[in-house]
Amino acid sequence: KVIPGLGGGICQVSTTLYRTALQAGLKIDERHNHSIYDGIEYAARGLDAAVAWGYKDFKFSNSLDLPILISAKAGPGSVFIELFAEKVPFESVVLETRNEKVHPFRTEIKKNQKLKKGDRRILHPGVTGYSIETYRIITRKDGNIREERMSKDRYLTFNRIEEINN
Repeated sequence: KVIPGLGGGICQVSTTLYRTALQAGLKIDERHNHSIYDGIEYAARGLDAAVAWGYKDFKFSNSLDLPILISAKAGPGSVFIELFAEKVPFESVVLETRNEKVHPFRTEIKKNQKLKKGDRRILHPGVTGYSIETYRIITRKDGNIREERMSKDRYLTFNRIEEINN
């Protein structure tokens, strides 16, 4: 059962760090998308990084040939992370999401004779699912371009459930 609630706690921090690490060209060792996308206002589909104690984590490695410094600040509803290094080893980094597919929910109708005749009750509003791929395109200073698929994510679909008495 999906229960609506507030989000944007530790996952907002891990998502911001994930985006920063991607833009810096760092190696992503472990990253998981959220189970559902509804309600993630701080990240586009395919660019989130969910963490959950004991089974979902976000890990990255400094794959550059130079040390990095991480600076992080947080305030009410916002997270700001910067990575610093002596030099930038590439010309640009572009993040792209591709091949997005929408997986609409279906509506399941259950009869409930305890309701008044003609009444309808929504037990679950339904959640639209998605699948999407994320790519990182790194253009090096020598002009070489490297494109890599970073993830192929699937956000779950949950059907709408209604009770009626007709």
